Amino acid sequence: MRRERGHAPAIEAAIIIPGILLVVGVIVVLAHVVLARQELHAVASSAARAAALERSWSNAEQQAAEVIDRGLGESGLACTERGVVVASSGGSAPLGEESTVTVRLRCTVELSDVSLPLLPGSTTIEVETVSPVDRFRAR
Repeated sequence: MRRERGHAPAIEAAIIIPGILLVVGVIVVLAHVVLARQELHAVASSAARAAALERSWSNAEQQAAEVIDRGLGESGLACTERGVVVASSGGSAPLGEESTVTVRLRCTVELSDVSLPLLPGSTTIEVETVSPVDRFRAR
């Protein structure tokens, strides 16, 4: 007895499987971007806190840069381009006044591990974190 559907299952599979693979690929790319953003935020937070603990502004910038280098190295996140801005609001404010340290971190992350049509080969992620400086410590 001959099947009534003929080659329909093969044709259906040929249409459905690429769609499923495309959806899985998009999920993988989005997960990669979200995890990279989380890593960058954690590194920037650590850098802002380390800078806020330093007593001088030059030491604060240097400490933030060291923490960022170490954090990105430990996370395994490879930035093809990286930008770091460390800023202070009232870094030399008198004792008792509030001030903060802000770290802005920009990283271009490669997405070439998942090759999908119409998706860029890389994306730039920017994060900003703020850490308060203890207003009652000597500066």
